[in-house]
Amino acid sequence: MQEQAARIGDRIMKTLRAKDHSQRPKVLVVGMGSDRGQSDLSHSPGKALAVHLLSEHDVYVEFADPLMERDAISFIPQFEDAMWGVEGLRTFDAILVAVDQNGYDYTVLDQLEREGKIIEWLCRR
Repeated sequence: MQEQAARIGDRIMKTLRAKDHSQRPKVLVVGMGSDRGQSDLSHSPGKALAVHLLSEHDVYVEFADPLMERDAISFIPQFEDAMWGVEGLRTFDAILVAVDQNGYDYTVLDQLEREGKIIEWLCRR
């Protein structure tokens, strides 16, 4: 899982750098549970991805997961669920959906992608 997270994270960062960001990129990792409907962090693709991004790249990372308690992942700020919408998500340079947890309207990501935002689905959509 760590190898896949590293490959995906490195590819996303290469894409972000190619867009010539003058500031530190801001990335949202969606879904930190090990699987849909789960809040367990063991074998979590989202956590592996976030850890890789933070350890290997100069990037700001937040996570979004309606099933996670605020203090479940102490080393990453949690995105406010109430901000889930086009305007709230537009502040991120890339949104990486590791697990598509129930509780979010994912159609807003389609609109952001049409606007040129980097949206990456690591799970089957």
